[in-house]
Amino acid sequence: MRSFRIPAAASLALLFVTPGLAADDCHLYRLASIDMTIGADGGVNVPMSVSGKDLNVLVDTGGVLSSLTDSFAAELGLRKEPLTRVKFMMFGGKAITQFVSAKDIKLGGLAASRTEFLVMPDGLLPPGIGGTLAPDVLNNYDVDFDFANAKFSLFSPDHCDGRVVYWTEDYAIVDFKRDSLSGHIRVPVKLDGEEVRAGIDTGASRSVMALETAEDVFHVDLKSPDMKDLGEQGYGHAYKYPFKTLTFSGVTVNNPDIMLVSEHDSKIRETILGMGILRQLHVYFANREKKMYVSAASATRGASPSAATATAPPAAMTTPH
Repeated sequence: MRSFRIPAAASLALLFVTPGLAADDCHLYRLASIDMTIGADGGVNVPMSVSGKDLNVLVDTGGVLSSLTDSFAAELGLRKEPLTRVKFMMFGGKAITQFVSAKDIKLGGLAASRTEFLVMPDGLLPPGIGGTLAPDVLNNYDVDFDFANAKFSLFSPDHCDGRVVYWTEDYAIVDFKRDSLSGHIRVPVKLDGEEVRAGIDTGASRSVMALETAEDVFHVDLKSPDMKDLGEQGYGHAYKYPFKTLTFSGVTVNNPDIMLVSEHDSKIRETILGMGILRQLHVYFANREKKMYVSAASATRGASPSAATATAPPAAMTTPH
């Protein structure tokens, strides 16, 4: 996530509504399978089409509402409307104050006739990225990040509980909670043996922890020779401490790269797990179950999968009125 967002009364929504699918055979129904790229800044990017114009968007699990950049909205000639019931303040003091209504939205075979996007000020996303895909969309599906094969997939959430891991037999299951306002996913992890609750943010290139948390829980000392001064980063003045292990209920990432930034500078209280850690994993979010299935990115299954996957009938994207 490249911004600090404060929803007041979020009224915009983009819903990708899928047809009812029978789950009695325990198949996973793949609604979209999209090639994803990892940008120079570390973010997950996928192609989308708006009003007949192709663009790349950042898949931002740490966002709130999906957006288009100001310049892309202008290129499409979309009329900007003022936000009246929601407030978004970006890092650096820039505010999102407008939204647009766009037609003919396509994402990996899913389609909608019309929907609404926030208008994000230019310069806040990497070059070549025309918008974001946020939890207002993602949380309507099961979401699968297969980093080893560079595939981003959306599955129907209608399936048998616990029967989603199609790629390996060696995985962990982590219960998650979703913030009622932002839709952000938070999971318990163990960092050097201490339990920490962390947010999952594919829009952040690096992971971040409040320096105050590191001092309180891990007793880190800025004067320690183990502490590395990283200087000014996007979140403020940052440091790095050599944590040894980050564990998701049995799946471990060694030497996790986590920046420590004062809460006073970053305004971030929770620990955020960004792409430096996530791209080492294969992560499947089963949103109806509220469970995250996770393995090493390279994990594969030798035997036939117990939960086969199938391609669902074409699904329509619609928006509420």
